Amino acid sequence: MMFSDVATQRTLTESADPTERENTPTTERALLDRAQAADVAAAHFLELLINATEWNISTRA
Repeated sequence: MMFSDVATQRTLTESADPTERENTPTTERALLDRAQAADVAAAHFLELLINATEWNISTRA
């Protein structure tokens, strides 16, 4: 099974349970860092199932 087959689109709030919310990134940079870490993990540890969020970054102010 490919990583892309198990990836789902969810918001950070939907995927985090109440105990995880303390670790929820609150800045754009922190969100991007978490997304990149998930991408790296998926690429290098194919046997792990990782809940991924497809991130859309907008540069509009």
